[in-house]
Amino acid sequence: MTLQALSLFVRCGEAVIYGRRRPMRSIKSRVILYFVIIILFVVVILGSLFMGTVWQYYYGSVTRSLAVKSSYSISFYNKNLEYASLAQKSRFIIENSPADQEVRTEIIDLDGTVVMESYGIHSMAKVKTPDVRAAYKGEQGTWIGNNEETGEKTLALSSPLMEDDRVVGVLRYSTSLELLEQTLWKYFFLTSAIGLGVVALSIAASLFMTGTIVKPIRELTAVAKAFARGEYKIKAVKRHPDEIGELADTMNYMSSEILRNEQIKNDFISSISHELRTPLTAIKGWNETLVSGDGHNQEETQMGLRIIAQETDRLIGLVEDLLDFSKLQSRAIQFQPEEVELNHIVEEVSRQYTAACAARNLNLVVHLNAEPLRTIGEYNRLKQILINLVDNAIKFTPENGSIELATVETPSMYEIHVKDSGEGIPPEDLKYVKDKFFKGSSRRSGSGLGLSISNELARLHGGQIDIRSVLGEGTEVIILLPKRIEG
Repeated sequence: MTLQALSLFVRCGEAVIYGRRRPMRSIKSRVILYFVIIILFVVVILGSLFMGTVWQYYYGSVTRSLAVKSSYSISFYNKNLEYASLAQKSRFIIENSPADQEVRTEIIDLDGTVVMESYGIHSMAKVKTPDVRAAYKGEQGTWIGNNEETGEKTLALSSPLMEDDRVVGVLRYSTSLELLEQTLWKYFFLTSAIGLGVVALSIAASLFMTGTIVKPIRELTAVAKAFARGEYKIKAVKRHPDEIGELADTMNYMSSEILRNEQIKNDFISSISHELRTPLTAIKGWNETLVSGDGHNQEETQMGLRIIAQETDRLIGLVEDLLDFSKLQSRAIQFQPEEVELNHIVEEVSRQYTAACAARNLNLVVHLNAEPLRTIGEYNRLKQILINLVDNAIKFTPENGSIELATVETPSMYEIHVKDSGEGIPPEDLKYVKDKFFKGSSRRSGSGLGLSISNELARLHGGQIDIRSVLGEGTEVIILLPKRIEG
C-alpha cells in the first residue's frame, strides 16, 4: 500500500510540475523531482509517526494520571463509605481528594446531575458524555471534547460508584488540554521546520549530485557532436572514475582509433597510388621503348616484354587484393566447401615458391605431419592464405635466410606454421599487423591488405591467425583451423 501511495505521489508530482501531457526534458529535472518527492514522502511519514507517538505519550500520561486518582478514590470509597448516602459519599470524596487546580472532580447521579464537584460550581445541565454512559454500565470510560461551560478542550475519565453490585453514581475526573495542545503544536511546528530543512537540504544535495552527472554528460554530448563534424582530435575530460568516466575513456579511445584508421587509410591511398603508378610507369616506359625501336634487338625486346608481364602480374595482384577485401567487407564472398588435405596444400605452395626462394638464396624447409590433416573448406581460399603468408616471409627475409613450413595436429585444431628468419615486427606494430591497410614502419611494396584478408578468410573457415615475432630475429605466423567444419 505504501509503494502504491508513493507511485501515485510521484505521478501527481510529475503532473503538477510538467503538466499531464508534457514530457520531462532533462535528466537533471527528473532526478531532482524524484529525489524531492521521495524525501518529502519520507519526511511526511516520519513526521506523522513522530507526532503520533508524542500525542500518544502526552495524552496517555494524562489519562493514566486520572486513572490513578480514580483508582485511589474508588478504593477508599469501597473500604470506608459502603453504607453512606450518595451526598455523604460525594462530600467525603471531594473533601479528601488531593488538592489539584488542574483536575476537576465531579460526583454525578444516575440522572446525569452533578451532585457535587471540586470547583464549587453547580451546573443544572445534565452530563451525558460517552465516558459517563460507560460508567453507568459499570465500566471505566474516557472522553475528549469541548467543555460546554468553558469552551476548552477537555479530557474526562469516569468510574462507577458501586453499592451491592449496582451502580449508584459516577466519579468523574476531568482536566483542560489547552496547555497540552499548545505543547503539541510547538512540537508540530518544530517537526515541520526540521522537515522543511531536510527537504531544502535534499534539494541542494540533488542539485549538486545531478550537476556532477549532467555536466560530464553535456561535455560528452559536445564531444560527440564534434566527432560528427569530423573533429576527432577533441578529447573528452574524465572527471570521475565511474561509468561516465569510463564512457569518456571509450570516446577518447574511439577518437584515437578513428584518427589512426584515418591515417592508415591516407597512408594506404598514398601507398596504393604509388604501387599502381610504379608498374604502370614501367609498362608505359617499356611500351614506348618497344614501339619506338626497330625490333632488331631481340634481347631488349624479350626483357621489355618480361618486365611488362611482371608488372602486369603486380597490378593484377593488387587489384585482386582490393576485390577480395571488398567482398569480405560486404560479406559477398562465395565459398564452395569440400574436404581438403592441408599437407597437400603446403606441399603445393612450397613447390610453387621453390624457384623464388632459390633466386634469393633462401633455405625453404618443409615439415609435414605424419598423418593426413583433413578438414572442410575451400581449397583455393586456404591456399590463398598460405600464399599470402609465404609471400610476406620471402619479402621480409634477407638473402641467405630461411623459411620453414610445417603442419601440426593438436587435440582440437590443425596448425600450419610459416616461420622466417627475417627482420621481425616491432612490438608496437604487432597488435595492428592484421588490421586493414596497416603497413607499420615498413616501406616495402604491397597493399597492406594481405594479412587482413588472410585473417578474415581463416575466420570464415572457423579458425584464426596467430602471430609471434621478435624484432631482429624473425616472425612465426600460425594458421589455426578446426579439425572439422560443417559446410
